[in-house]
Amino acid sequence: MNYLARYILWNYSNVTDYKKFPFREVLNSQPASFFNDDPEEKRIVSDLLKGTNYVVKGARPIGSLDDLLISEGTTSFIITRDNSVVYEKYYNNSSRESVNTSFSISKSFTSALIGKAIEEGHIKSGSDPVTEYIPELKKRLSGNLTVMHLLGMSSGLHYDPKYYPWSDEPRSYYYPDIKQLILKSARQEYEPDQYFKYVNYNTIILGMILERATGMDPAEYLQEKIWKVIGMEYPASWSTDSRRTCFPKMESGINARSIDYAKFGKLYLNRGKWGDKQVLPASWVKESTCPPATRNDTYYTSKNYYPYSIFFRDRQLYYKYGWWGFSRDDGSYDFMALGIHGQFIYVCPDKQIVIVRNGKKWGKVAWWPALFRQISNSSFLQW
Repeated sequence: MNYLARYILWNYSNVTDYKKFPFREVLNSQPASFFNDDPEEKRIVSDLLKGTNYVVKGARPIGSLDDLLISEGTTSFIITRDNSVVYEKYYNNSSRESVNTSFSISKSFTSALIGKAIEEGHIKSGSDPVTEYIPELKKRLSGNLTVMHLLGMSSGLHYDPKYYPWSDEPRSYYYPDIKQLILKSARQEYEPDQYFKYVNYNTIILGMILERATGMDPAEYLQEKIWKVIGMEYPASWSTDSRRTCFPKMESGINARSIDYAKFGKLYLNRGKWGDKQVLPASWVKESTCPPATRNDTYYTSKNYYPYSIFFRDRQLYYKYGWWGFSRDDGSYDFMALGIHGQFIYVCPDKQIVIVRNGKKWGKVAWWPALFRQISNSSFLQW
């Protein structure tokens, strides 16, 4: 199916899109690893959370956490603390075996793969010019554009986020040959590191760099360096642009079970370590997620970050290498992987908590991370 047909027939993205696209398998291996699972601990936490009222948009009472999650289109909600699952429920006709597409959570996985490729020497440094790996773009991109600029969404690439058929947003999602799209459409709008602008092309280019640097398809690299290594419970897949080119949709296409998203969060909670094995460099995990040393208000307040301007109304919010974060005055911070329609992997290092929420829609919750912060900071998980 060509691009225009996809645009017309499929239109806006939804959580069943993984059924529409071809895909590459991401296999797991045995033995799988598991969280501790104490039914009595789960019961206690569930009872404690039931006794709390939650609100939508700061006003309308919702009632219990279950009431809120059901009404807002949630399919899964998992809370892990330390090495245990303390809350795991599925809603709206979903189950533990249900596949959840990740949307932009894929960007956080891509960031992890870039860190691994640097550790293994496939990419010399995050400061490497992009055109060193994709020389065909020398006439279109700045020689100052680096891998880190792509990761931090400060590339300065032109990107139209509207949803007309000629705009970059739907083309980056539906185009049946996204590498060719990059080679013919990517162009520099302004020099790197001036503004934050959320650009799907950035992550696609990172995928092209990964493929050329490692000699492996990004889905295979994910399989061999993370999925099998930490013992994911289920196989996954990575949606691709088409059967002909079969390149992973780097910006949006990982499809997995919620419990395995929780494991990825746990890997980052542990600074890249799983058991006694350092899977990702601890320094990379920290640098990817920690608050910036200084806040550049010009970087965050420019109109160029549309349509994500609402996120930066909270001055404690920041974006690093494929991850969103919240800084606190005491120097601690939480961070999260975020996907449209309300897909989240939320990590609270201070409390050793990971929260995964998948859903069919964002719902009427104005800002899900506020709920996650409320849960993480409550006494319910400190009993």
